[in-house]
Amino acid sequence: MKAVKKLVSMLSLGALISTAAFAASVEDSYLATAKREAGVPVPVSVTAPDSYGVGAGSKAYLTFVVDEQGVPQNIAVKSTNSEALAANAVKAVASWRFEPVTVDGKAVATKVTLPIVAKNPEFGGSRFAMN
Repeated sequence: MKAVKKLVSMLSLGALISTAAFAASVEDSYLATAKREAGVPVPVSVTAPDSYGVGAGSKAYLTFVVDEQGVPQNIAVKSTNSEALAANAVKAVASWRFEPVTVDGKAVATKVTLPIVAKNPEFGGSRFAMN
């Protein structure tokens, strides 16, 4: 398994209502802007965490393995200051799908650390930054 890799991409969910109207969805915006780096699984399908019960400034750090099929496995909360955000993020990430990392043309499992920060979830729905 590859060394721990940080999924480096910025996701700002629930942009201002006027901005969100221009995008197909906030999830589509994330997928379009996610950085592609060698050795880092590329997200191809994401779901935003539910913002119910999550206050602005809440943080959760998740760790998981993206397997050879691009499915997150062994999702765990590394640390958090909000149990609500952590639980909602684990549920959301469980439904994500990735393009797995390849080495010599073969897909390999890769460990990922994903920080999630609630920016302002009570305004306009989910508002998170994930990098």
